[in-house]
Amino acid sequence: MLTLDDIRRRVRSRLDDIAAPYLWSDIELLDYVNDTVRDAAIRANLVVQDDVPVVFTQKVDLTWNAKYALPSSTLDVKSVYLLSQPTNTLSRTSFRRKDQYYQGRPTDTGTPFAYALDQTQAGTGTDSGIFVRSITFIGTPVAADTAMLDIVRLPILLEAGDDVPEMDEIWHPDLIYGITALAYLKRDSDTFDPKRSERDFQLFEDRFGPRLPAIVIRERQTDVPLEMFVG
Repeated sequence: MLTLDDIRRRVRSRLDDIAAPYLWSDIELLDYVNDTVRDAAIRANLVVQDDVPVVFTQKVDLTWNAKYALPSSTLDVKSVYLLSQPTNTLSRTSFRRKDQYYQGRPTDTGTPFAYALDQTQAGTGTDSGIFVRSITFIGTPVAADTAMLDIVRLPILLEAGDDVPEMDEIWHPDLIYGITALAYLKRDSDTFDPKRSERDFQLFEDRFGPRLPAIVIRERQTDVPLEMFVG
């Protein structure tokens, strides 16, 4: 297990920057660390959280809401069940599929049997000022209940020296390559080295896989991934 201090020490060793005055400040390295930890998590879905609750709420007219904001760090939703029916898993669908099937958005009411995910949008109410994704239940609830979500999410940012990356510790040493790849791109005559950056970035990618384009990630987040059909 590596703490933030451990990671910075290893990074400085690989950069040959172990004696003050440093070529890279601790603040710069902290930015590189957090960017790399999150990049690794996005590439390999490394951070999973089970049983994230979504409590059904009512509108002013006492009908129930079907749409709820997801935690802002959510990358994907892998499974959903209701506390009232813990042995039944809701089916994942998409609004594109429902639009094709219903010739418009579905209006089912009753116990939810499926869910769909929306793309990121400006939050409202308690989420005002941030951008969030949302989950919509089909059909619209008609009684109190709580949906329990298994999600893939971004890791929490590291801040203190004893903070630990929020992923299995077997991956901690491999983060070093991504951090140094970013460090070598600092625009300074003593630090800028694109060849070493490319070398270390390739080592990082070899371990965590390629980063999918944003448009592919976005479509996978809102549609139904193939693996949900085939296994």
